[in-house]
Amino acid sequence: MAPYSGQAIVIGGSISGLLSARILADHFEQVLILERDITPKEPVPRKGVPQSFHGHMLLAQGVRILDQLFPGFCEQLKARGATEIDLLADYLAQTDGDIWLPRFQSGICTYGCTRSLVETLIRERLCEFPQVLFEDKQQVLGLATDPSRKAVVAVNSRSRDGLEQQIPAQLVVDASGRGSKAPQWLQFIGFDKPEEITIDPVLTYGSRVYQVPDSFEHDWKAILLGPQGADNPRSAILITVEDNRWLVTFGGHGEIQPPQEEDGFLDFARQLRNPVLYEALLAAEPLSSIYRYKGTVNRRRYFEKLSRWPENFIVIGDAACAFNPTHGKGITNAALSALCLRQTLDSHSPHTLKGLSLAFQNQLATVNEETWSEVLERDSHLHTVEYQPSSWSLNQLLRPFLLEVFGAAQSNPQVFQKVLEILHQLRPKSSLFEQDLLLEVAKQAVIPKSLRKSIQKDHTIPKRIQSIQELEQNLQHRYIYTNGIRLHYVTQGEGPLVILLHGFPEFWYSWRHQISELAQNFKVVALDLRGYNDSDKPKDANAYHIIELMKDVQGVIKGLGYDHCVLAGHDWGGAIAWNFAHRYPEMVRKLVVMNMPHPAVFSKALTSNPQQMLKSWYIPFFQLPLIPELLMQAEDYRAITSTFSDGVSNKHAFSPKDIEIFKDAAAKRGALSAMLNYYRSNSDLFQQNWETLETPTLMLWGVDDAVLGKELTFPTRNYVKQLQIKYLENCSHWTQQEQPELVNHYMKEFLLSDNDDAVHLNGASTHQSLVSVGFPSE
Repeated sequence: MAPYSGQAIVIGGSISGLLSARILADHFEQVLILERDITPKEPVPRKGVPQSFHGHMLLAQGVRILDQLFPGFCEQLKARGATEIDLLADYLAQTDGDIWLPRFQSGICTYGCTRSLVETLIRERLCEFPQVLFEDKQQVLGLATDPSRKAVVAVNSRSRDGLEQQIPAQLVVDASGRGSKAPQWLQFIGFDKPEEITIDPVLTYGSRVYQVPDSFEHDWKAILLGPQGADNPRSAILITVEDNRWLVTFGGHGEIQPPQEEDGFLDFARQLRNPVLYEALLAAEPLSSIYRYKGTVNRRRYFEKLSRWPENFIVIGDAACAFNPTHGKGITNAALSALCLRQTLDSHSPHTLKGLSLAFQNQLATVNEETWSEVLERDSHLHTVEYQPSSWSLNQLLRPFLLEVFGAAQSNPQVFQKVLEILHQLRPKSSLFEQDLLLEVAKQAVIPKSLRKSIQKDHTIPKRIQSIQELEQNLQHRYIYTNGIRLHYVTQGEGPLVILLHGFPEFWYSWRHQISELAQNFKVVALDLRGYNDSDKPKDANAYHIIELMKDVQGVIKGLGYDHCVLAGHDWGGAIAWNFAHRYPEMVRKLVVMNMPHPAVFSKALTSNPQQMLKSWYIPFFQLPLIPELLMQAEDYRAITSTFSDGVSNKHAFSPKDIEIFKDAAAKRGALSAMLNYYRSNSDLFQQNWETLETPTLMLWGVDDAVLGKELTFPTRNYVKQLQIKYLENCSHWTQQEQPELVNHYMKEFLLSDNDDAVHLNGASTHQSLVSVGFPSE
């Protein structure tokens, strides 16, 4: 039985009105939605919602609330053709400066679809509630009160055929949007009009729908291009929506407005900060007219400040507080307002509505204030806005700190992830003051700005990074028994065998960017070395001696039915590869080594190069019993987090999800000790005589490696007859993960070349990340 008898009336079939009706359905015997226009049954724009023609990007919090209010809502959106969009991996975004936002898998998703589809699906789900009724073509003229004029008891309405009626209600909710007449209605029944503030960004929208071209190659589902200040106030958003269409919305401030003419619309796209969207539209077919919209004023009505407020009447959604649509806050704020209504009703005394309306307006003011202050702070920087927030406002006081946070986010994916969650209202703003985030900000703040490493302004479109789930769709997980143990590996492709050997503290996943690329021409096998991830983990430290490790590789090659392979290794995998190629040269057709010096060179450096000896402090430390394990495990494997965040040059190479994947592998039973046993059992690793290696060899070297200096590559020519070396900028130790595209390019170029006789020491390159240097004499 509903807590409140009688009927609640919702004025307006907007999203805010529909969500309010959903809440009221749990509390009233009947809910009546009065809509001025004719509601279409299909998801098409309707007359009373001109913004329906334009792009809407739901915030992640709004998506979650919709799925909470209507379980299965997101799956229904997808079934209707909506596109699931990871807000980083699938989103090509360039806002401040010329820096592209990173494109790793954030796990924060929204849906690309038209506003009309969202509205239609909400309405359909509401129809499942028999107590919810819809009545179209009803224009509300005003409110009716009881004789005391203290409480609203009905609404006065007129239908399209001119019939006027008074419809009784126990509660009236005004959700009629920007066109709400609530101030006039209040004044007519003897109450004051509220204080009203408007801030106009002088923004004009122009939108059009396109058919996605079949032949157009792209790895994004949405594009956001922000304005460039007063010099170029043009912005754009492209969203892949239902029926395989692009919904494109341009924005312009002041006198710069999207034209409604065909040629002018495309010319506007050409003048955006980056040509990526313009090039996409050149390949696409327009499906609609060009629609313009100027209703973008920020407006807030302070109903909660009135000295008197009528019982049984509340104002919600854009009728109370409307935002510049650029910020994408409208639907999410409507959803949050609906939850606020639920909380007010749930906490109020049942069977009486006395005091509920004012209590709700006060709580709604708190919900609106957070978004309102954020939007106004952003808009205050537009050249078309004269408003300046108070220097004593919280946002202004925190502005220096927030700038440091955003600066840290640009170079730290973990900080970026948290900032994204805050922007999408999944975390409270108080999360900005959590210990780990403060630590990252402090680390940046203590470095003078003149000494900070600036983020590279790269005009190259960032590539989308696959999730591990997407990656594994094309991979096969296999086990092979060899040398008395079981080794796990992933494989893809057919042809000549390529074996990939990872380093410390990684596993096969460190080759995630290379496997599919190389599988186009080879059978690729990425091993979990013994002791790592899903491979066996012998307890005896001697089981990790280099002889056993080489036997593992030999057994894999033969066990897969091959006589030889291309062998590629990084870090410890590189050390194994060097040793294997020298011991079994007939089994290695070509050799690729990344950021691991030749054993003879490294051996000499460890005894004669004080600088390298100091850098290699970790080698004797990892040979200690127990202490390394304890330190590695401390603070939820903080050492691994730091390794893949602080210890890299390309700060976008490792997403928070990537780091968690590596931590999970290290946390498997026995794995950490097994990984450290590589150091404990190989003190004699480099102590042998090395003959000249005949195998064609490619060395790839990240020039920013903090523990292995570039000078370690120079004497390699003394031990390898056929040698190529490529130096990669903006790359530290984690070569194939920090610069995957360059690594893939160089590997394929090397592996597919039949000319193995030339020794390339100085080759020029068109790639900016290649440093071509001569080799000094040893």
